[in-house]
Amino acid sequence: MLWCSTHGVPVTKALELVPEPGALATAQAARRRVFEAWQASVSPATRQAYLQRLQHWVAWRRSWPAGRRADLPEVLAELDRLLQDGKLEAESSTLAYFEALRAADCSPATVRHHRAALRSLIGMAEDLGVIAWTLRARLPRGDRRKRRAVAGPTLEHFLALRRAAATATSPLKAARDFALLGVIFTLRLREAEVCRLRIGNYDGRTLCALTKGHRDTDTIELAPATRAELDAYLELRGPLLPTLPLFASHDRADKGTGALSRSGLYRLVRELARRAGVPGAVSPHRLLHTASTALLQAGYTTDQLQAWGRWENRETADAYNDAHQAVAQRLTIAAAELLDRGAPPAPPPDPNHGGRP
Repeated sequence: MLWCSTHGVPVTKALELVPEPGALATAQAARRRVFEAWQASVSPATRQAYLQRLQHWVAWRRSWPAGRRADLPEVLAELDRLLQDGKLEAESSTLAYFEALRAADCSPATVRHHRAALRSLIGMAEDLGVIAWTLRARLPRGDRRKRRAVAGPTLEHFLALRRAAATATSPLKAARDFALLGVIFTLRLREAEVCRLRIGNYDGRTLCALTKGHRDTDTIELAPATRAELDAYLELRGPLLPTLPLFASHDRADKGTGALSRSGLYRLVRELARRAGVPGAVSPHRLLHTASTALLQAGYTTDQLQAWGRWENRETADAYNDAHQAVAQRLTIAAAELLDRGAPPAPPPDPNHGGRP
């Protein structure tokens, strides 16, 4: 009996393992669609960074000398090979790649970045149904990202910021700053998400925000107090086009209609902190920590905070079901109540612990 040296099986069996030309072309076209869909799913900056890491990965897979970079067809060819290898071989090869990075004295952060690029691309293949497995490629414990201690101003300091905003000399800027702080605190919007908001994103009840990564939009129902603050600010601005920024960068004459930039937002928060006498470094992002910490101290769970904060990762995917969306709305209102009362509200009763103890 003749044996195939490539597959290690009889020739008759090896012939069954060779795909027909039409099937091979179809598989290659599917993998190219994976790559194109992946490119469209990430921001330009992320795409450029990930492509550089994929080029480095191709060079390692092919044992190229240092300095040689793969072109797009070579990246696609290597993607074909990895997807055809199957889960076991892909996991083994990827872990060997990480070991090579560590042997080259790459930092744990660099190794994580390379892992993110590969998992992002393979994850798209899984999402599109081209493969039925997930690339885990877990890093050794020492290489995993260490959880950073996050801290922001206290709730009392944040309320002092609000009081400073309300006492601005310009009524228009006072209304803007007061509503702006309320939106950041109750909706946990990042700087870029706030600065991209337009008049048309607000319908009087909900706010449609472009989330982190510039890919998806999230419609968030506002608490009554937050809506009232936004309405008061917009009423002072007068009739406006939907395409104009929701939070404008007003000039000294209060006539500006340009969008408040991220640097402008940072300077605004820093100036409010100076006027309010808040110590330490204060930034818009640190205010998000203030809101999260206040709700945790009020007795809400981490799962509830993940739904409210819209953190995107596989481990918290269950935060996007209907039940968690309802929890997110309750926490949005609770965050608004923190601003009014200056003290954390009592957490709702746990339905799993009802009745007698």
